[in-house]
Amino acid sequence: VEGTFSSNAMWKLKRRIFKKSFEMPTAKKDLDGMLITNPDMIKKLYIETYQNRLAHNEIKPYLSKLDLIKDELFEMRLNKSKLNKSKDWTVHNIEAVLKTLKNEKSSDPQGMINELFKLENISDTLKESLVIVLNKIKNNQLNPKFMEKCNIVSFYKGKGKRSDINNERGIIILNIIRAIKDKLLYKDIYDIV
Repeated sequence: VEGTFSSNAMWKLKRRIFKKSFEMPTAKKDLDGMLITNPDMIKKLYIETYQNRLAHNEIKPYLSKLDLIKDELFEMRLNKSKLNKSKDWTVHNIEAVLKTLKNEKSSDPQGMINELFKLENISDTLKESLVIVLNKIKNNQLNPKFMEKCNIVSFYKGKGKRSDINNERGIIILNIIRAIKDKLLYKDIYDIV
């Protein structure tokens, strides 16, 4: 309509005209402050960085007894919770979670995208299969190997030098089926938490 302004239409037009360019890292500083330009070495640096970031903190010796008590308490709670099983999920529960999936998100480690599981695209048989698989995972309390993989995408924070890897933050991209399972679990315990 003439004379009106739509910010959504403006941003869509901007995204279409000015596509995002993927800029490969040309150089990164390692832990010693040396500049690395070899792509294989940069990849190795990223792996080491995120392994360090995601590693558990070392427990101070004077807190080791407290850590043992915490582990024992966790085991007791886990054994108690095994006796208190929740109801199996239904197709209705799955549909409620599939409604919340967002469009145009990056693909998971297996190459699947959210749009495959959107309600307008998914078949009834796939929904029923998801119910069976996810209930089996929940009841056995064991994730299959394919759900354990994830991607970490590193983004520049916007502060400091781009060559310093400490000025980047990582975003973890989970397997879509695992994300659906996590949302189902969250919906189950939301009222309690």
